[in-house]
Amino acid sequence: MKSLKNVLKHPSLSELAWIIIGQVSSLALGFISIKLLSTMGTEEFGRYALVLTLAALLSAFLYGPADQGFIRHYYDYLNLGLSKTYIRVFFRFLKNAGLLTFVLFIPLVFVVYFLGAEKISAGIIIGVYLILSSVSNSFTSMLNTIRQRKMNAIVLILERSIIVVLLYLAVRSGNLTSIEAIVIILFSLVVVVCLKGFLLRKRVPEDDTVQSTESFKSNQKEIHKKVIKFSIPFAIWGVMGWLQSNSDRWIIEHYLTTSDVGVFAIMLALTAYMIATPSGAIGQFFQPIIYQKHASNNNIKKLITYFIISIIGIGLFATAVSFFFGEKIILLVSNHNFTTYWHILPLLCIGIGFFQVAQALTIHGAIKKTPQIYIMPKIVSGVFAVLSNIFFISKMGIPGAAISICITNILYLSLVAFVNKRHCHKSLYIKS
Repeated sequence: MKSLKNVLKHPSLSELAWIIIGQVSSLALGFISIKLLSTMGTEEFGRYALVLTLAALLSAFLYGPADQGFIRHYYDYLNLGLSKTYIRVFFRFLKNAGLLTFVLFIPLVFVVYFLGAEKISAGIIIGVYLILSSVSNSFTSMLNTIRQRKMNAIVLILERSIIVVLLYLAVRSGNLTSIEAIVIILFSLVVVVCLKGFLLRKRVPEDDTVQSTESFKSNQKEIHKKVIKFSIPFAIWGVMGWLQSNSDRWIIEHYLTTSDVGVFAIMLALTAYMIATPSGAIGQFFQPIIYQKHASNNNIKKLITYFIISIIGIGLFATAVSFFFGEKIILLVSNHNFTTYWHILPLLCIGIGFFQVAQALTIHGAIKKTPQIYIMPKIVSGVFAVLSNIFFISKMGIPGAAISICITNILYLSLVAFVNKRHCHKSLYIKS
């Protein structure tokens, strides 16, 4: 237990406390948000859920992979006294990625409009939302990497609070639509993106030495090259992961109805709050510490063990809660229109639990800077997920989607474990 005790000393214990405060508050405000959003009805909630999958695709393909690269190399450059230079490269990436996304997305909006879409403004709003949502997540990841847990928690609570207040006002004033919900979230994103960007610039230490223009450009090129090299596998990983985690809603939309998407999406939102959100919080706490200690040649084997056990515990707890109280929980955050398939909630928790454990195990490859070893498991799982979703959803409807998620994520976990055994069984050679 010595390794865990060392982690849970100040300031790490203080960081953990702020993560818990932020996540618990986010969880409570998130449940309220779902309750308010559910007043749209199943069909509008289904449309809203489909927009969220587009944001997830952009993050999975572009921003998410780059985040992994910037997170993994930050402490290397901090130890070299080049943290400010490093963050400048990070900001440049966000700017270029945002411009690229906007330039590519806007022509698509006009094409859809000329093909018969009613409102071009809705497409533009969705496009801006996709960009700001991804930028906000990137800022959160980097603030967490530099271990600004308190700031992240406060901003997260602020963001959720703004959304809840504006959603409440919108519901009180009339019928809430999916586009109105996106506009409300977009407003909160504008506020928090500006705040997160300001905080990140202020909290990163200055470089140890003044660099010449030539040296500065050379260091930026080196950072850029290393981040891209590390991130490319995550782009492939991300797209396949998106297919694995989001294709079900589009296949339900195709074979069933948008209302069915809404019913299914609200249960997925619950599993996200019960499993993905706390698992993410655990990852936010452990990963920067693991990377930092690894960069200093400290033993991290026990830390990784505690990390994995924590993720497993969250999955088991959520499954038990959903088994005994699943219908009541859905009613708590929505209404009877969303409870038709409440009995599949425990199965969804089991499937998402397997996924989170598999994701946690990929830290072995990240430590060795070899994330490419997980490309094949992701490709196999992503393709299998699409085929499995088509088969089970077309045959069984929404319950088939839950079965597909379970089978796919058991396969994914098995493949990741196999890859780790083959490539990373000696990855924890770190000095004691």
